[in-house]
Amino acid sequence: MKRFARMMCVVFFVVLLSTTTIAFAGAQDFTLVNHTGHDITAVYVSPSSADNWQEDILGNRTLDNGYKLPITFSRNATSTYWDLKVVFANGSSSSWSHFNLKAINTITLNRDRTASYE
Repeated sequence: MKRFARMMCVVFFVVLLSTTTIAFAGAQDFTLVNHTGHDITAVYVSPSSADNWQEDILGNRTLDNGYKLPITFSRNATSTYWDLKVVFANGSSSSWSHFNLKAINTITLNRDRTASYE
């Protein structure tokens, strides 16, 4: 009986932790997929209403071609529409505007420098 009670406590805490993580996720969270044919060295995501780009999400990392990156927002983020800019390893950049991140789960950056989303 003690073993069953201990197991139920573990299950309870696992469920509690998983729902807590979900509760702190932002409504704008999405996955960025790099199918550009180039490595990406910087990713900027800013509200469409902002005049400046926010800080680089990648920091010192690189988003290699063919890989994806989960991008998460604070629960306090309120904007619906966001702009996206990436800088490639060769120094060139591309940007896209007005993504409704409350309705998008995945943004795929394509070889022709277009973006598709779902």
